[in-house]
Amino acid sequence: MFARPSAVVGYAAAVVAIVLALAGPAGAADQIVKVDGKRLSGRIVSETADSISFETNSGGMTMRQRIARSQIKSIERQPREGPAYCPLPIVGVIGEDVLARDLDMAIEQALRSNPKYIVLVIDSPGGVIGEMSRIVTVIAEHPDVKFIAYIKDRAISAAAIIALACPEIYMAPEASIGACVPYAIGPDGTPVAVEAKWESAIHARMRAAAQLGGHDELWVRGMTELDAEIAAAPGADGRLGLKMKADAPPDARMVKRKGQIMTVTGAEAAELRLAAGVADQLDNVKLLLGHKAWHVSDDLAAWQLMESRGRAARAELTRQEAQTQKQLAQRRFLQSVTPEIHRLDDQIGRSLARGVAAKDALEATHKEFNEKLAALEAEREYAVRMAPGSANANTAAARANDSFRARRKELIEQYRPQANELAQRVREATAEAQIMLERRKILLAGASGD
Repeated sequence: MFARPSAVVGYAAAVVAIVLALAGPAGAADQIVKVDGKRLSGRIVSETADSISFETNSGGMTMRQRIARSQIKSIERQPREGPAYCPLPIVGVIGEDVLARDLDMAIEQALRSNPKYIVLVIDSPGGVIGEMSRIVTVIAEHPDVKFIAYIKDRAISAAAIIALACPEIYMAPEASIGACVPYAIGPDGTPVAVEAKWESAIHARMRAAAQLGGHDELWVRGMTELDAEIAAAPGADGRLGLKMKADAPPDARMVKRKGQIMTVTGAEAAELRLAAGVADQLDNVKLLLGHKAWHVSDDLAAWQLMESRGRAARAELTRQEAQTQKQLAQRRFLQSVTPEIHRLDDQIGRSLARGVAAKDALEATHKEFNEKLAALEAEREYAVRMAPGSANANTAAARANDSFRARRKELIEQYRPQANELAQRVREATAEAQIMLERRKILLAGASGD
């Protein structure tokens, strides 16, 4: 990961307006005659071996269709001024807004329209080292493509290395390039220095990117090494170039002192021969390339493809970041409520234990009461059975029943207070446990985000 400024400056709409203006005069049109004799007038947007993407305008509406070559009898192409070029956006954070897979897909789309140049329009604060390397690999895998980097505003850290991978770099006068110090993200989310072995490997990848673009590796050293001291001295052709201070003449101008990290403006980059020239807008790069005119090869189809995929990638990243933040918040909340949950668990356990003990005691009391009541019932039944043998059977049976009722009442009055008290203990313990269980449930729901 590279250091990144706080905001990404967008200017894609301005570039779109520029390149649309370069598409050609309003009256220019390509002609396609189909095998059925129908003639179409419009603009060839892109081509493949099997079909042509053709754009027509009617009643103020623009329509695009794909026509199979088997349906085409002849094509009359309207001449366009200058060579064709295809701009592609390297706008935003590398690895978030800009992905290698999208660049590769956009290049394949662009090549269908046979551009002479593919221009990487760069405005980026940097990003992920791994994605930077993959983008450089995509550039290296297209050796027949003439890549140009145009830095509209900034190419910082990873974006600077991507620019260095292009053979020609053009910059706006006040644009900047440099500051490629790699860093890692520590456990607390703050930047930390990369281990020496990894830093060495990263620097090697950066130097390889500069070599791919044909640029002096001293630019990489100046942008990455705090201890490097670099001067500017005239070369054999009299133009300034970079030299290590130890190899430079005594009167050479220092451009990077020890403890500094090199970042240069477009004007400075041109003076030091990193940039091939400065242009305040993309359209003017054509003049620096020696062309009076040039035109967009694919009507921005590749640009729009990469831009839309970049938006989708950003949306997915935003979704993932939101999910991660939610999980972190849940984890922090759970950590904060864990002591309370443990306290509730302990109280719930004690309440349930009291409730079980009261329930067991209540059941024992009921058993004891029922046993004594059964004994009384047995005595009554015996007395009633023996009554017929007495002098006054009816009176004896009545006395036995009266005695049973009286003693049963005494027994009930003896056990009722104890039974009521135990039943109340069960209800209280159950209610107390239920309250704490609900509290625990609420805390866990907050931790899960429900």
